[in-house]
Amino acid sequence: HYFPQKSYVNLFGDVNLLGYYNLAMKQMDIYKVNAQQSNQILQVTFGMSPQEAFGEFSGEMGFDIYGFKFEKTKHEKLGQPDSIPVPLFGFGMEFKSDKFYNAIINKFGGLFEHKDGYFEITKGRSNIYFNLFDKTFIATNDLNLIKNIVSGNIKSHSLANSEVAKKLRRHPIFASVDLNLDHYPKGFKTMIKDKAGDKAEGIFNMLSVYDKIEYLPVNQYNWKMIVKLKDHKSNSLETLLSSFDKNANAIH
Repeated sequence: HYFPQKSYVNLFGDVNLLGYYNLAMKQMDIYKVNAQQSNQILQVTFGMSPQEAFGEFSGEMGFDIYGFKFEKTKHEKLGQPDSIPVPLFGFGMEFKSDKFYNAIINKFGGLFEHKDGYFEITKGRSNIYFNLFDKTFIATNDLNLIKNIVSGNIKSHSLANSEVAKKLRRHPIFASVDLNLDHYPKGFKTMIKDKAGDKAEGIFNMLSVYDKIEYLPVNQYNWKMIVKLKDHKSNSLETLLSSFDKNANAIH
């Protein structure tokens, strides 16, 4: 519920990290791989066994691109001032307690800049803000988002009230990509034009029929991809083939 309701690209799921760790240990035993040294390093560094560390994760995690900010730069070809859209993203992970997170902060907290209610990592022009809120770890490049979380100013129209959340209640893993360029800021199309050159128009025409793509699990081993088109009345396969025939040559 910390992320905004609007979502361009997302991946959410429930992953049993302790289960995967135990499976990896069994495989190492089968192939006679000694993991004792790495397990001891974890014990010495964080004061807990691998089983305890991985057991701290509830398994719920997600990544979401929900907006864009525009950063000033120089136009690649003209060398003039320009602005490019930079994705605003959030990553979230649920813990069972704050034990493992506090162990990490106690060990490596000196590497981060401690702000009022969150930590900041600065690398070049990019900043990442993070902290544990209750039992939810949040990392983002959006300063406004992290400040709102710290202050408790969480908007009612959050991702928890979206179609994405409804899908997550029915599926352990869900991913989607918004392909409708009309939903993106104007500068996004300009960036594609600059990057793609003469092929840009073909790309726009090709994408013009799409609304979004969703990925859903069918069972433990298989996924299905659902392609949603803007036109719900016409035959979907016919629309896709027609669009491909008209625009394939333009983007090659």
